[in-house]
Amino acid sequence: MITVIIINLMKYWLKNKVLNSGLMEESQIKAILKPGGPKADARRVLKWGLLALFGGLGLIVNEYLPFDLYTSAVPYGIQLIFISLGLLLYYLLIKNRSPDKDPE
Repeated sequence: MITVIIINLMKYWLKNKVLNSGLMEESQIKAILKPGGPKADARRVLKWGLLALFGGLGLIVNEYLPFDLYTSAVPYGIQLIFISLGLLLYYLLIKNRSPDKDPE
């Protein structure tokens, strides 16, 4: 919560400094500082949460495999598969939530 307030305050100060300097028009500044809003923040949190969850699941699965971590490439492949599944799930969730827009 405090971070959001600080970020918005810093964007406001930056926008005012650039406007007062007269180097850019307000439309250009709005394009640079376009607000993501709470939906963009929620998408970022969802993405990183799914990556952490599936990355952790991959590590748990690797723990129970009979392959040696240092001599076999199988654990690395399993880890990449789980992380990819997390990204794929994120893509499908975002795509189904907003069918009009493309996901990031």
